[in-house]
Amino acid sequence: MAINNVLQGISQQEPVYESIPATPYTPSTSLSYPSDVEDHDLEIFGTAKRQANQLPTLSRFLADYTLGFADGLTVPFALTAGLSSLGQTNTVILAGMAEIAAGSISMGIGGYLSARGDIAAAAASLNDAKRQNQATQTDLEKTSANMSSKAALEEYLEPLRLPKHLLDAVKAHANMQPGIVHAIVAQRESLLARNDANSEDEQPCSPIWNGLSVAIGYLLGGLLPLFPYFFVTDVSAGLKWSFGVCVIALFIFGFTKHYLLQEEVEDKHWSHAWHYHSRRWNRIKQSAWEGLQMVILGSIAAFAALLCVKASELIVG
Repeated sequence: MAINNVLQGISQQEPVYESIPATPYTPSTSLSYPSDVEDHDLEIFGTAKRQANQLPTLSRFLADYTLGFADGLTVPFALTAGLSSLGQTNTVILAGMAEIAAGSISMGIGGYLSARGDIAAAAASLNDAKRQNQATQTDLEKTSANMSSKAALEEYLEPLRLPKHLLDAVKAHANMQPGIVHAIVAQRESLLARNDANSEDEQPCSPIWNGLSVAIGYLLGGLLPLFPYFFVTDVSAGLKWSFGVCVIALFIFGFTKHYLLQEEVEDKHWSHAWHYHSRRWNRIKQSAWEGLQMVILGSIAAFAALLCVKASELIVG
């Protein structure tokens, strides 16, 4: 009774609804597809100019950077470990610098070619999918355009899961106010258009950025195991310091990468402070475990290089 009285009082005022609050709505299928396939092909392959000005996301950059950084730590360390048997730091430094320069260029080119192939494959796959669904999308557009006001109202109220008596009261009130239903239909069309616009705006970055990310990762990763040899005269001491630097770098990089990619806690209200600190501590523990995993995997490669050096010394010597 109280709800009916409130609804009757609202209906007597006859408010004008210019907008309706958005409810959680995720369209299952996009309804905006071009009818001309050839124009769509030109649109897909014409996005290269826009890609050149679009920077990669943090996750994409770290993925490419990790690829180069891991190889940059492993390959130069194995090379310096093998050359340390010669007993001259100058030889180790010169050979290491040459390997880092060649490796960063080759890894950068490989990252560029790989990213360009992925973009071409994704564009072709998207084009084929839109060709196959063109007829289906036309039918869906007609269905959406012919959707009745009653169906639009039911679709809007469905996520709220209201009790039946309250749902009937809300429907009765909405039927007495045509502006409500019109606002719901307009809101639905706006959400569909916004979803289509967001899907069209999601363009991959230029393959050049992917190649640069891999090359920079290899360059910085390769300089770390070579760095101690600039400050020591004994090659054996330089090899030990190089191993320690690699272990520390692997842990720091693994920890930082995992921590940055975790979802930030937005709600920092004082009443939820205990929950925020608990989640933050869990993130630190998970990031530390990721860093430890990188240390373990990198140490396996480093020990393999050291064993090869020792075995070669025993065979030759």
